[in-house]
Amino acid sequence: MKRVVVSDIFGRTKALEALAFDIDAHKVIDPYGGMDLGFIDEPQAYNHFTEHSSVNEYGAIVKEAIAHYQEPVTLIGFSVGASAVWEMIGTHQLANLSGALLFYGGQIRKRTQLQPSCPTTLVFAHEEQHFDVQELMSSLSSKEQVNCHRATGLHGFMNAHSDNYNQHCYQHYLHTIKAKPLHQCVSSCSFSY
Repeated sequence: MKRVVVSDIFGRTKALEALAFDIDAHKVIDPYGGMDLGFIDEPQAYNHFTEHSSVNEYGAIVKEAIAHYQEPVTLIGFSVGASAVWEMIGTHQLANLSGALLFYGGQIRKRTQLQPSCPTTLVFAHEEQHFDVQELMSSLSSKEQVNCHRATGLHGFMNAHSDNYNQHCYQHYLHTIKAKPLHQCVSSCSFSY
């Protein structure tokens, strides 16, 4: 089984590559063609992403990047990467896709009608500025193949470049991902922290 990491708006960074290495990921997908653009902060990264891409376009990049794999693929997405994966697995059926582990995909709230085509675990931030996390989790947890968990960290807790990076949450989820086969984490692992 291949693990594929799908980046947030910061794209490919040394911190994300280190995370991918730590969880034995086969590939990192980002919206910028693999270049580390060296954003200095979240507003700069956000503005660049919104000017040059979208959740739908990013979902198409993810689909194209994994379509050729013959063996099962599990996607691990962060923020806009999580939302892009949600969009892609909710609109496409890929035979090689075995699951998705999606961290704080806030834009998922705009596409709650989608039904993922594979087992999906959603790990939300403890709270979000633009929506009620518990309300969103309640509406999504009734879907088949969807597990929802709420972290103690804020949006971006897994990204060392984020103002909300949380070393304790990062280590907890990194350990959880490494401790069990990822297909078990996606379908049944307790991610609460």
